[in-house]
Amino acid sequence: MTADRAAAGTVDAAPTLDHVGFVVSDLGRLVAAMRRLGFSITEPRELMRVDPATGERVSLHQQSCHAVFGTGYVELSAVPSDDPAHHLAAWRARGDGLRRRPDCASSSPAVRR
Repeated sequence: MTADRAAAGTVDAAPTLDHVGFVVSDLGRLVAAMRRLGFSITEPRELMRVDPATGERVSLHQQSCHAVFGTGYVELSAVPSDDPAHHLAAWRARGDGLRRRPDCASSSPAVRR
């Protein structure tokens, strides 16, 4: 907050966390660790897409679950594929851990970067 805004009694709205993602190779181990820490985790599931040509459900080669909070969530994902074309390949190549950028909701463009 700037000195001018403080003097005027106006405050920028605090950003809210939209989501953060952990990308790992073994989702079961991460889920177990998060539950030991007291998080309530949704059941992991295989993420799918629909093939537009056939209408068939096709795997995205990613399992995912979430720790949900009042205003956001932590996404836990496992990517068992080393395919460089996978949409999470850049994060997966760095190894297990907090790999997806937090998205913030705010009126300030600087906060959203």
